[in-house]
Amino acid sequence: MAKMKFERKGAFAAVVEEENAKVEAALKEVEKRVSSNDVVMIDIDKITNPKKHDRVGYSQSTINEMSLSFKEIGQLQPIVVRALANGKYERIIGFRRILAAKEAKWTQIKAIILDDISDDVAALMMLSENMHREDPNIYDQTIKLIEFISISMGISEDELIKLLYRFRNFDSDRLGNLEEGEKEAREKIEIILERTAKITLRTLSDRLRVLSLDEDIIHAMRERGLPYINAVEINKVKNDEDRRVLLERAIEERPSKNEVIAWVKAFKSGDVTESQKNGVVEMAKKVTKMLTAKSIKNFAKADQEKLAEYFTKIDEILSQNSKLTCKK
Repeated sequence: MAKMKFERKGAFAAVVEEENAKVEAALKEVEKRVSSNDVVMIDIDKITNPKKHDRVGYSQSTINEMSLSFKEIGQLQPIVVRALANGKYERIIGFRRILAAKEAKWTQIKAIILDDISDDVAALMMLSENMHREDPNIYDQTIKLIEFISISMGISEDELIKLLYRFRNFDSDRLGNLEEGEKEAREKIEIILERTAKITLRTLSDRLRVLSLDEDIIHAMRERGLPYINAVEINKVKNDEDRRVLLERAIEERPSKNEVIAWVKAFKSGDVTESQKNGVVEMAKKVTKMLTAKSIKNFAKADQEKLAEYFTKIDEILSQNSKLTCKK
């Protein structure tokens, strides 16, 4: 990895503080205008999307509910835009509200227009709003946080992700040492996380697993409330049909992480060698032949109790695999 040059921690902290101050000032201005009802109606077709950092995830069901609310009680919160030189507006906050307004067949929407907002401050406002909205899922929150940090540090998202992977390997003792530039980068990221997301660097590094999630898993997290910990486990099943079966079952039954791990393990049992399968089959035949009602009655009480425990576990395994087979 090429060496990365950063200014001192104190200098960077001051830069972050200055950027945060600008964002906070803009957000306070928004709050002030909302409280005084200083809003205007603008044409929806004059609103453009930001050219960068605009990968916004959303739930269509949420948009439908918001659209219905718009029709019944109106728009309670205005969107936030900045004026462009061509007479149009660039969206800063309110992506879902704009979609809901379009769904409701509106041609205009309540808005607050901000002036003198730089590209970076507009991007940070937008990302901050998306990270802290009321219905975040871990996938979208992580993607937005990566974007937020990359803008704040002035490096590409790919560079940031490579750094985070190295930090994860370092924390897991799979990497000997960090270079000086990487140590400084780590301090910077920790400053940003402390001031924004309130999560640790280790947590962010762990969440990098969302980058490898399949589209159907991401959709389930956004639309159907699939928890992150279960999403990661189900994503380990690479067969599309098997994964779909597990996904539907997880959404319906809302299982614990350990239950999902057991389901995934059952689906991956196809990796067992033929000799292992044959060994289990032969053992089952032998046990079945030896365990007659008469022989069990002659066992000591302690042995009978042990058998009861084993039979219970066997029954659980058989029942679980029977359910999975039926759902395929």
